[in-house]
Amino acid sequence: MATQAQKQEFIQKMWQAILNNRHRLQGLFPSVIIAQSGFESGWGQDGIAKNHNNYFGFKVGSGRIYSDRWNEANGKRSFSTKTNEYYNGNKTTIKDSFRVYDNMEDSLVDRNALVQTIYKSALSARTPLEQLTALKNGGYSTSPTYDTELWAQIKRDGLTRYDELLQQALAEDAKKKSAKAQNKPNSAAKTGLEKKERKLKGWHIGLIVVGSLALVGGVGYLIWRNVR
Repeated sequence: MATQAQKQEFIQKMWQAILNNRHRLQGLFPSVIIAQSGFESGWGQDGIAKNHNNYFGFKVGSGRIYSDRWNEANGKRSFSTKTNEYYNGNKTTIKDSFRVYDNMEDSLVDRNALVQTIYKSALSARTPLEQLTALKNGGYSTSPTYDTELWAQIKRDGLTRYDELLQQALAEDAKKKSAKAQNKPNSAAKTGLEKKERKLKGWHIGLIVVGSLALVGGVGYLIWRNVR
């Protein structure tokens, strides 16, 4: 079992992975992701996470590819281990194959791609609990209490604050993007003004040269007349 310190360290690492991939979430709640990964990996302390970087209990299944983080290019690596499943409400231990990843972010990206492909109803959820229920009803877990257990975990650890932090981060991104877009016309105008200034300078130089040549010519003419 993970200590409180290990749990908090895990939460911060998973939050950072979520933040790094925030534009791929498309309606997924960070609170659900953190609670789910903590539950499936023993807060990062189980062998499935420590040895194989699988933080979501993502099985090989049919071998379908959902992202570039687990595909033929990286060998579609897997390992087998015992796992608990529920059939008709009865807990049963079976042996199954799970996916292997290089790091936490790869596991996160592949899990999100799975949800966005197979469990699309979860993307329209208005609350973390609705999303958990949609995942359970869609078959993500065979546990009949999967959604209520994880929702209790979210409330206990105050994980919904990460949902708020995500919205703040996305709002800040939008603000920066808007400011950048507004600055582009100004930059274009500035560039145009600079071109005009360079052109005017060119004309001034040309006039000076022409004037100088005229002056030299006039002086030369006077000298010629005097010599005559």
